[in-house]
Amino acid sequence: MTGTDNVDNVPVAATPPPCNWHRADILCAIRKAGSSLSALSREAGLSSSSLSNVFYRPWPRAERIIAEFLKKDPAEIWPDRYR
Repeated sequence: MTGTDNVDNVPVAATPPPCNWHRADILCAIRKAGSSLSALSREAGLSSSSLSNVFYRPWPRAERIIAEFLKKDPAEIWPDRYR
């Protein structure tokens, strides 16, 4: 009986897929941890605006830099990029 409740034969609601963190939540978490996106970029040897590209397209290196700083797994912050 996959996909239906066996009592009333009503479809069981699927668990919604996890959502990516909102850009503002990522920036806020970085600030709360004592840094900024531009500072993380510079510390990684990139130009100050480089890590902001992570908000517009997948970039595993940037995702890893941010996630490591936040002590998270990149898949927790951007789950739709790691399915």
